[in-house]
Amino acid sequence: MFLSRVILISNPQNAEDVKIGPIPLPLFIVVCMFAPFVIAGIVFVVHRLWMKWSRNRKAAGEQDEV
Repeated sequence: MFLSRVILISNPQNAEDVKIGPIPLPLFIVVCMFAPFVIAGIVFVVHRLWMKWSRNRKAAGEQDEV
């Protein structure tokens, strides 16, 4: 654990050379920063469309009864 830190400090690398799995480090950082916003946006849109569909269905059901 400590040996890898010493090697990393003694052999500086470009950020593009460091990889997290197959993903370069700069891309990984951007994905970690923006992925929660993208996921929350998708959930928000799906929830909004689902609620709109549900309300329209309920309103149509009430109109049929009247």
